[in-house]
Order: sequence, then C-alpha cells, then structure tokens
Amino acid sequence: MKVKNINNKTTNNRFESGRVIIICLILFSMMICLIVETFTQTQFAASKIAAHNQSSAADDLLDENGVQALIEKLTDLLGETIEDEDTLTAITEKWDARMESLVGKTAKQVINLLLADVESSVKDGAAISTLTESFAAAISDDAELEEETETNDSPDKMTTLDTNTPNLLQTRKSTFLDQQTKIKFGKLEADGFKNQIGNINYTAENATYKNQTYTIYKDPNDKNLKVKVAAVKSAVKITIDAGLNIPKGLRIYCAGRFEAQNIAFKRDENWKQVAIIILGSRALEPMAQTSISVSKFKGLDKPTITVVHEIGHIIHERALGDDFWMERTKGSADKTIALKVSQYANTGKKEFVAEVFAGSIIGMKFDANVIKEYNNYGGPQLPK
Repeated sequence: MKVKNINNKTTNNRFESGRVIIICLILFSMMICLIVETFTQTQFAASKIAAHNQSSAADDLLDENGVQALIEKLTDLLGETIEDEDTLTAITEKWDARMESLVGKTAKQVINLLLADVESSVKDGAAISTLTESFAAAISDDAELEEETETNDSPDKMTTLDTNTPNLLQTRKSTFLDQQTKIKFGKLEADGFKNQIGNINYTAENATYKNQTYTIYKDPNDKNLKVKVAAVKSAVKITIDAGLNIPKGLRIYCAGRFEAQNIAFKRDENWKQVAIIILGSRALEPMAQTSISVSKFKGLDKPTITVVHEIGHIIHERALGDDFWMERTKGSADKTIALKVSQYANTGKKEFVAEVFAGSIIGMKFDANVIKEYNNYGGPQLPK
C-alpha cells in the first residue's frame, strides 16, 4: 500500500509539472503573437502615413499661389530640356493663358494639362519622356519635403542654407556623373540630334576664319538658307574677334523642317564631346518674350545672335564638365538680376549664362551683380 501511494504521488507530480510547462508554452506563444501583431500594426500604420504624405502634395487642391509656384518649378525643368527660345516661349505662353483655369485642381491634374501643351509644341519623343519623368519627380520631391518638414519639429534640427554666402555654388565640390547617368544623358542628346536634323541630305561647307575651322550643313529645302548661312559666318566672326575660340569641330545645321529648333548639342551617345548647333525653322521669327537675340543690338539680326547664344551653351558645358548636367545649373537664376538681362534669361540658369555670354560677345555691358551671378553659375570667360 505504501509503495502504491508513492507511485501515485510521483505520477501526480509529473502531471502537475507537465501542466505547468504546457501553460508556460501557451503563455509564451500568446506573448509572441501579441508582439508580432503589434509590430505589424505599427508597420502598417507607418506605411499608411508615409503613403499619405507622399501623395498629399499631388492630391491636394491648389490655390492660385500653389498653381503659380508649381508652374515656376516646372518652367525651370522645361528650360533644362527645351533650349529652343521660340518653343520655350510658345509653351510658357500657353501655360500663362491656362493659369486661372488650373486653380482648384490637383498637382497631378495640372501637370497632365501642362504636358498636353508641351506635346502640342514639341515633336521630340525623348524630350517629352524626360519632361514627363521630371514633372512627376517634382511632385514626389514636394511630398518628401513636406514629410521631412513635419518630422523636424525642433528648429535646431532643421538644416538651413546661408543665402548671404557669396559664390555659394562655387564652394560646392564638383559633381562627377556615374556611367549610367552619362549613358542616359548621352542617349537623350544623340536622339535629340537625330530628331532635329531628320532624313535630309545636307550639303556641307567647310569654313575658316582666323585659322579656326567649322562646318555649315545646309538643308536645300530651307527657304531661309542664305540668311542663316550669313548669320552663322557673322556669329563666328564676332565670337573670334571678341578674343574667344569657337568650340573645336563646330558643326552648324541650317534646317528648314518644322520640327527643327534652335538648339545646341554637347555630347554624343558615347559621352564624347561634340559641338553641334541647329538653326531651326523659326530662327527668323519674332518672339513675344524678350531675349538678347531679338534686341537688334548694333543692327545684328536674330539668327546671328542666336548662334552666339548657342555657342555660349557649348562653351559653358566645356567650362563646367559634369556639373553642367547636374545640380549647379538647375533651377532659376535670381529673378531681379536675370530681368536686367532679358525675360528669357529668367527661364533658367543655363539660359541666363547663354544670354549674358551672347550679350557680352556682341558688345553689351552688364552691371556687377549680373556678372557675379554669371560667374556663380560657372559662366565661361568673357572678353575683357
């Protein structure tokens, strides 16, 4: 009997121990499930907030100030892709006419309408694709900035730029493009050039002035060919007589086809430097927007000054290297200073530089603030 009681007691102890272990395991499992569920809910909430923050800038209805700010930002991006003065003016005039009707729409809706205006004026598919991507990225950047501002509640945590720092852009380190970016920009340049000249049998004329050589390519169907060729030779002469060298291997196409714009190309698909200028179908047409090219300074005609302007773009790229394609020349110049040069100089830093360059080459004088801004953006050396 005594042995039987001992056995029963041992069995009971084992049963109790097993039950305790099972209970502990159940409690541990429940704790793990609770932790996982809490983490999942937290992550879901965080992703939902992030998604809201990222879409808010694109989905909020814009008031008049919001529309104006967005158009100013998109105009900067437009000027980085579209260099032709007449095309840029045609697009921005359409945007200005739309201004009132855009109030009360979302940023996405505004961009879709503005892109329709771009497509009505630009036939270059690669340029339209680039603008579509950059316009979409502009909304994304605004959303990220909004999220960053909301999370930085303490003023001492916010990073600010000292706007009084002189030559701020010159103090930045030079940017070096990675190979993928070079391929991207090189392809855009090469595709843009092919779209501009079309399938036309151009005749080439090799020309020399003061031992500097260049080539004029003539479209036999260009009704303004004689005027353009004379303008090219005049522009080259003015540039060299001012004490500068024209870009090596300079090629200038006098193109009469409708799609051809006034534009400069600086790189080929292999990222090798090229110096190509297109004088397009609207090279002689007047512009609603003022620019150095329509100033008639010293009696010079529009295509002559346009060629000098485009030479300025090429020399600017040579002076800056990779920085020309990156942050340093993006965005607008100081409006107050830019308007001292021309309305067109206010469309972007690159255009500001090319306008000051063209004006200086033909003999215009600009005040110290204009030249200081020009130097800040890496403008090439001007004649003394």
